[in-house]
Amino acid sequence: MNNITAIIISRNEEHSISQAIASLKGFSEIIVMDSGSTDKTVETAKSLGALVYQTDWPGYARQRQRAILKATNEWVLFLDADEALDDKLKQEIGRISPADPARGYFIKRDNYFIGQKIIHSRWGNDWQLRLFHKGSASIPEVYIHEGVLINGPTGRLVSGCIKHHTVPNLSRYLEKINEYTSLEAKQKIREGRRFSSFRLLWEPLAEFWKLYIVLQGWREGIRGLAIAALSALGRFVVTAKIREAGSG
Repeated sequence: MNNITAIIISRNEEHSISQAIASLKGFSEIIVMDSGSTDKTVETAKSLGALVYQTDWPGYARQRQRAILKATNEWVLFLDADEALDDKLKQEIGRISPADPARGYFIKRDNYFIGQKIIHSRWGNDWQLRLFHKGSASIPEVYIHEGVLINGPTGRLVSGCIKHHTVPNLSRYLEKINEYTSLEAKQKIREGRRFSSFRLLWEPLAEFWKLYIVLQGWREGIRGLAIAALSALGRFVVTAKIREAGSG
């Protein structure tokens, strides 16, 4: 994997970033773009051999754009600080042929909720475009869910996965809900969304029904109930924040 740069965006991730970087052993370049960590994130990343850049926080999309510009390799892998590659995935990445026409690859992501892998409730069928040729990629200028757009064919890596420990505890998840709903509300307002009493009531109900019933979140026990309920709460909060911003 000498032709791939792995990139991690971080801020106060001392409890998880060492696992993320350790899973990248064999990559010729590991870049950590840190925005104001006050814990041991930076020194931990440096001690593990990562190249660390400390910057302000311009938003997810622009920070990823900055990171791509720092990469010296033609291929880039995005990894979050609370994620890690498993060995099967690393082996498949290592087998990618230069003759393959794909300019980007979707990778399966296994999501863990308070220590348990989630099979159902949307989290169980999660494919992310994380590995790409930087000359064929662009990052949309949005506040949240920026993703990667590829100009060219894409493929899937079907062996292994990214392990995503997204919810170590409920307190941290509630912090994420607050952060992400603020960004989503801001994005929707920019797109012209106005407050709607109907959306305030209907969208949380529809979200809960979809995750818990249609996508069989009930099979996950109390965790499935929590995921559906908290996701429904997120739908409610986005619309409420649009109202709070005066867009309606």
